[in-house]
Amino acid sequence: MQGYGPAMIGLRLPSSPGLKRLLVMVALTTVVGVFLGLVGPFGSYNNGSALVRIAYFTGTFWIASLMYAVALPAVARAAGGAGIPAWLWVPVATAVVAAPVAAVSRVAATALWPWVDQYVGLGVWYLQSLTLSAAAVGAALLIRRTFGETDAPVPSTAAPAPRGPSRADVLCLQMEDHYVRVHTPSGSELILMPMAQAITDLTQGEGLRVHRSWWVARRAVEAVVPAGRGWRIRLRGGLEAPVSRARIADLRQAGWV
Repeated sequence: MQGYGPAMIGLRLPSSPGLKRLLVMVALTTVVGVFLGLVGPFGSYNNGSALVRIAYFTGTFWIASLMYAVALPAVARAAGGAGIPAWLWVPVATAVVAAPVAAVSRVAATALWPWVDQYVGLGVWYLQSLTLSAAAVGAALLIRRTFGETDAPVPSTAAPAPRGPSRADVLCLQMEDHYVRVHTPSGSELILMPMAQAITDLTQGEGLRVHRSWWVARRAVEAVVPAGRGWRIRLRGGLEAPVSRARIADLRQAGWV
């Protein structure tokens, strides 16, 4: 039996209660735990019953998930306040949290299979734990980037509207990774804030989210024009915003097209 280190991050669903996020996290980690129990990675397929392996992998995945779900948001808050980019702090945090994850999985494994200590050293165990942890964290972040705000464990550290531009001046909002770029007639600025919160705090609400990464104020719209297989919105100041296919019906209903 060799070591492992799961690290599934609980996915944050917009406007979802904490219970729903918890259920999503448990479901995902359970699926991965069952899969690894059946496959038996790192030589664990030699450790007898598949049911025991499934229980081991699933249980330690749950514990590891809670560790990362608590640790990563805390690190994100500190890193956001210090201006440290995600590409720098995510690998470091993953490597640090992988240590207690490896310790928990090691204790559980040796309790089930006492001969583990004879075959796998602590260093190799940690590296195997880190490998699976990094893969799981990367997968969770990829899901977040694919679906916008659905998976990100990055809480907002931005202040509400008084520190941002005037609501009346906002032409559009553009999501950039964990930040929102606020476009106004005088230029743009980046604010560390979820897109949904930015729409609530920084705008007057008279507009539409025309793409998962764009919100547009109605008063800023000059034209809605076809662009290849899609549509684009021309805004005051020379700006253009893409329109996702899923949002075209919203534009028609609002009378923009």
